[in-house]
Amino acid sequence: MTATTPIYGLSYPEGSDLVSTAPDSFKAMADTFEQALYKVDRRSTPKGVKPVIATTLNTLATLTGVTGQTGYVTDDGDNTGMYVWTGTSWLRIVDSPMIEASTTLTKITTDSLYVTAKILDQGINCIGFDATALLIAQIGWINNEQFTSTAWSPVDLFKFTGYTARCVSFGWSFDNNADGSITYNSTFKGEGKIVSWVARGNYVVTAKCWHHGGVIIPVTKDN
Repeated sequence: MTATTPIYGLSYPEGSDLVSTAPDSFKAMADTFEQALYKVDRRSTPKGVKPVIATTLNTLATLTGVTGQTGYVTDDGDNTGMYVWTGTSWLRIVDSPMIEASTTLTKITTDSLYVTAKILDQGINCIGFDATALLIAQIGWINNEQFTSTAWSPVDLFKFTGYTARCVSFGWSFDNNADGSITYNSTFKGEGKIVSWVARGNYVVTAKCWHHGGVIIPVTKDN
C-alpha cells in the first residue's frame, strides 16, 4: 500500500493491491487513522492545551508538545518569550519583521510581577470589529499576601500606553494555588489600557502563590 491522502497522509488500498496483502493494507490504514485521531485527542486534553513552560530555551528544546501547542521561555534573556511546537521543534512566534511598534508598561500592583510584551501591528485581519494591532503579553505574578478573590472582580497588574483594547480579552493562567479540595479557575484579562487577573468565584488565594500565563489583546493605536 503506497497511496495516502494529500492532507493528513492517511493510507488506503489501491486497485493494484493483491488480495493476499489485504490484512497488511487494512492494518496500515488503521494505524494511520489511529495516529491522526491520537493527535486530535491530545489537543483536547489539559496536557495538550496548556503551554509548555521552561526557564531557558535549552530546557524547552528538550521537551515536546502537540503540533500547534504553545511554549514559553520565562527567564533566558533575549530568548524569553513565546514559541510554538511545529511537530519537530519549537519555533519562536514573536521574532518577525512585522513587530515594529512599541508600548510602555507601568506596574500597578505592589506584588512581584514579570511581564514581557510585544505589539504586532501588521497583517491584522478582523471580523466584527476593527483592530490595528495585537498586544501579546507573557505574565508572571506572585501575590505577596493571602487574599480572597471576588468573582470576576479584577486585580489590576499593569497598564500600557499608546494603544487601547478594542474589546475585553481573556487569556490563560496557571498557578500553584488550591482552595481546599477545589482548584479554582482564573485567567488574565485585558480591558482598556489595563491588564489584570480575575477569578471566576470567591476563593482563598494563599500568600506567595505564583500565576503564570499570558493574554493576546486586539488593540487600536491612540490618535
